[in-house]
Amino acid sequence: MLRTLLVLTTLPSCTYITQSEYEAQLLLRDDDQDGFTVGDGDCDDQNPDAYPGRAEIAYDGADNDCMGDGDLIDFDADGFDDERFGGDDCRDQDPTVRPNASDPPYDGRDQDCGKNNDFDADGDGYMPDSVSEAEVAAYSAEWNVEIDRVYGDCDDFDDAVYPGAPGELPYDGVDTNCDGANDFDADSDGFPIPDDCLDMRDDDIDLAPADVYPGAKDPFYDGYDSDCGQDNDFDADGDGFVADGELAAFNAYNNLYGYDIVAGADDCDDTNPNVHPEAVEIVGDANDQNCDNRLNSGPWAAVPFDWQAPRSPRLVHTGSHFVLATTADELDDGINALDNVVTALVVDDLPTSPPAYTDRLTVLGPDAVEPLDAGLGLTATANGFAVGSVDARAADRTFSLLRTYDFDGTSFGLDTSALDSFDGLPFTAAATDVITVGTVQWIWSCGDQVLQATRGSDMATASAALTFEATGCVAHASGTSGTVCGPTACETFDFAPATPSLTSATNQPFSGFAFQRLQRHGDLVTGVGVTSGLTVFSPTTSVSYLNALSVSQAVAVEQDGTWLVALVEGSGPSARVRVGWADAGGASLVSATQPLELGQYIEPYPLEVALASTSNRLLVAATVGDDASGSPPDLVALMVLEPPP
Repeated sequence: MLRTLLVLTTLPSCTYITQSEYEAQLLLRDDDQDGFTVGDGDCDDQNPDAYPGRAEIAYDGADNDCMGDGDLIDFDADGFDDERFGGDDCRDQDPTVRPNASDPPYDGRDQDCGKNNDFDADGDGYMPDSVSEAEVAAYSAEWNVEIDRVYGDCDDFDDAVYPGAPGELPYDGVDTNCDGANDFDADSDGFPIPDDCLDMRDDDIDLAPADVYPGAKDPFYDGYDSDCGQDNDFDADGDGFVADGELAAFNAYNNLYGYDIVAGADDCDDTNPNVHPEAVEIVGDANDQNCDNRLNSGPWAAVPFDWQAPRSPRLVHTGSHFVLATTADELDDGINALDNVVTALVVDDLPTSPPAYTDRLTVLGPDAVEPLDAGLGLTATANGFAVGSVDARAADRTFSLLRTYDFDGTSFGLDTSALDSFDGLPFTAAATDVITVGTVQWIWSCGDQVLQATRGSDMATASAALTFEATGCVAHASGTSGTVCGPTACETFDFAPATPSLTSATNQPFSGFAFQRLQRHGDLVTGVGVTSGLTVFSPTTSVSYLNALSVSQAVAVEQDGTWLVALVEGSGPSARVRVGWADAGGASLVSATQPLELGQYIEPYPLEVALASTSNRLLVAATVGDDASGSPPDLVALMVLEPPP
């Protein structure tokens, strides 16, 4: 009891402290002895590494500088916390590495912390073959990224392109499935477009793709340009015409390949380039060169003028051109409309079929008052041609005109002056013949019961009265003699230059003959019988032909030892032009197996015919009636043939 009392008596007495005094004493505490009291701002007085102004220590879990922002877990201050402390920054010591950073591929760095494959730029799961295994391993280890090591991406910037990818399309320039095939060689034949003209198989094309490529065998008529030669699969002979019956297939072929090949149709022999619808027909052989299903005939081509009553056609070959002369009551060539003219049309030396004229020359006219007679003659000269015209005029005068045209190498031009004459007896010319002898032209003309001869050098003219109606007259080779015929007789006259006058000749080579038409071309004279048939005269012989035919007019030429005859058979709507041939002086004239009908381009019937020949061209001309009523002709047509071989 005593002990207890002693203790109580020795205890000191207690002093009372207020709350505010107590809190003030707490602010003065510095338990961690870091020199900063709580009152100084020490945010953790138990951690000597945490106090105001202290450098922040990263990743220690403390707010070392007591700024109230917690521990330093964004060391590189890039705005992203370290991933080890709940952030997204996979490398917090490098401010260039952060989730929103640009991450170029193939540098071995995961700069955006995406944990993606740095060697798969498009993220399609495939890496290019150029990436090495060592690069991939190093990247995977350093950045803690698991990578599926799948290679073969041929375009690592297109996620639709990878090995085996669907959607491979040819010709888009993209190897979508990375198989290494040429995107422009869809059929894999080793020939890309455009060299390969049919590069992919189409459902509508029954053809193996590899069958079409440059250098492939290319059979004709199968509809495929197998060698991509861009040629016509339906024109085996290359003459510009597709085989007969193949036009529709040819058009489909053009469309299939996008070609614009232009070709004619209906080639009846596609193995021969000289046989096609526009070929020049060779008379006298067994071939149908122009595919018209007729031997020895060609298409007629109308001279593209508006005519009224063209007549007296005459044809010659000048050495450089063919020349056709005719007279007409009206002629409109689209530039000039002329009345009562004599016209010369020039055609190239080697015309194609159908022919085309190259020049038109007005020889006589126009005359607005009086139609011209049928008095027209044409002759070749040394350097061109000459046209003679004889025409009845008022006051019982007969007007004769001679005009000569020379070729200067480019075109035909009129000689310095035109010679004319009003001499002789008055008559209406029914026929005229002009011949060149040396440098002089002679004009022999006839009509009614008159024969007239004119020397072209001075237009000295003589005439003789006849006892018969003249239907035709021709000059002889000398120019100073000529023969006139009618339906009852023929008579030969000589020209006496001194008077001048015409006298009946001692030698009568046409004695005993009578013709309704008489016409000369070169050395041959053709007489048409009064009832039928014809006779061809040469300087040494005369031969009668085709007496069973009703011939209304004929003309003959000699070419390379062959006589060629063009004639009009029949009259009116049934009239046809025929061409015949025979050895010179031969006893039998071969008629064309079919008449040369004016049917391919024009329907009316022929009235008169003319022809001229070279060694490789035979040009035929005809005046043609406009209907079946017998009205005057209204056009002139031309046909090109090749003489017999």
